[in-house]
Amino acid sequence: NQAKVEIAAQTKEQDLLNVKAKYLGKEGEVTKLMKCLKDLPIEEKKSFGASVNQAKNELEEVIKVKLEESRKEVQNRTNIAKTY
Repeated sequence: NQAKVEIAAQTKEQDLLNVKAKYLGKEGEVTKLMKCLKDLPIEEKKSFGASVNQAKNELEEVIKVKLEESRKEVQNRTNIAKTY
């Protein structure tokens, strides 16, 4: 999906955090979807909520992994710079 593509394209930690806020922040896209739950008929709430939660969890995991990779890369560059 679009969010995963945006996450994968980021190379700087701050840019990644901005994408995280865009989707998972207080005014983020996932948050907006969760707020829609109150307007849905009861029979749709469960499946829609489960789908949104699954998407949220997947995005959180992808972001976590990408942040770890980014931080390791910065650490590696720092270590290489120290050796010269």
